[in-house]
Amino acid sequence: MKSSVIATSRALLTCFLISFTYMSSASTAAQPKAPISQVSLTNGLENESSCNLSTTSIGTATSIQCDYPRIVLRVKSMPSTSTILLTSSRSCSEDTQGQDWWVKLQATNRITSTPNLAVFNVLEDVLTWKKDPSQDFVAPYLKIVGGDVKKLSSGSANVGCAALNPAFEAADRGKVIHFLMSPIKEAADYKPWIGGTCGDQIMANLYLTGKYGFSYQCVQPVKFDGAALKLSNFEEHQVSIDDGPMQCSTGKIISTLMSQRFYNGKQHFKIICGSLVDSSGRSMSLTQLPNPKWVKRDGRFSACENDRPDPAQVQPIPLAVWTGFDADSDSNRMFCSKLVTGN
Repeated sequence: MKSSVIATSRALLTCFLISFTYMSSASTAAQPKAPISQVSLTNGLENESSCNLSTTSIGTATSIQCDYPRIVLRVKSMPSTSTILLTSSRSCSEDTQGQDWWVKLQATNRITSTPNLAVFNVLEDVLTWKKDPSQDFVAPYLKIVGGDVKKLSSGSANVGCAALNPAFEAADRGKVIHFLMSPIKEAADYKPWIGGTCGDQIMANLYLTGKYGFSYQCVQPVKFDGAALKLSNFEEHQVSIDDGPMQCSTGKIISTLMSQRFYNGKQHFKIICGSLVDSSGRSMSLTQLPNPKWVKRDGRFSACENDRPDPAQVQPIPLAVWTGFDADSDSNRMFCSKLVTGN
C-alpha cells in the first residue's frame, strides 16, 4: 500500500484548487438512509464556478455537463464501501471502449473525506496499481477498486461523467437501484430501419446527429442488493411523423428506437417497450413526468430533464426513463417517467 504520507503530500499540493459538486440521485418511494455525501469536481481555478448537489437517498450514474473543465476531485462525508466512478467520456461506463480512461474509487474509513486530488494524478496511480495491485490508495481511506487507462494526455485529465454510489444500511439495499452503463453505441442500419436496440435493458442518453442518426447507451438497472432488473413482456408501437406521439403502455419503458424513410418521403418511427421486472417477475412502478421538451436533431442530447434546481445536471438517467417518443420535421421529444423503487 502506498504510504499515507505520500498520498497526503500529493493531495496537499493540489489543495489550492476549488471544487464543483456533482452528485446524482434517483427518486424512491421509501427514502433509504444514507449520509449526506458529496463528490466535488473543479476546473482548478481560484474563481470557482460550481454546480453543487448532494443527496440523502440514492446515488447512481448521471453524466454532468458544465462550461468548464473538471480536473480535480474532492470527496466529503463518504461512508465506508461507497464508490465513486469517474470516466473520460459522458458514457459513465467501466471500460475504455470509446473513451480514454475510467477509474472507480472506494471509501474505506467509516466517514471518509479528502482534500483536493488532481484527476491526472489519480490516473497515474491507476497505471501504478495495474502493475502492482497493492498500490491501491490515492489518498488516505480512498482506494482504487477498478480502472484502466488507454490514453493519458500530459498535465491534466478532464472528467466527462461522475457517479457516486453511497453505502446503505443492509435493510435498505434491496429498495434502491443503481445503473450499469454500457459504452455509447451508434445507431445501426437494420434495413429498412435505422436505429438501436438494448434487448432487455433500458435505452438512454440519446444523442441526435440528424434526421435518422443517433447514438445511445444501454443501461442495466441493478438493485443495491445485487439483484438485476430486466425488461420483459414487450410491445411495439409504430407511427408516421405526421401521426403524433407514440407512448408505451402504462408501466413500460423504451428498449428499442428505430426510424425509417418511405418512398413518399415521410419518416416513420418505431419503439419497443417492456416492463422492468425483478427476478420474481414483479414489475417496477413508474410515475409519469409532465411537459417533455422538444430538442432539435442537430447534435444535441435528448434526455429526461433533471427535476432538481441545479441547471448543470442534465442527463438524469436515474431520475427518469423514456416511456414515449414524438417527432416533427426537425426535432423530437422523449416522454419520461420516474422509477418508483422500494416497492
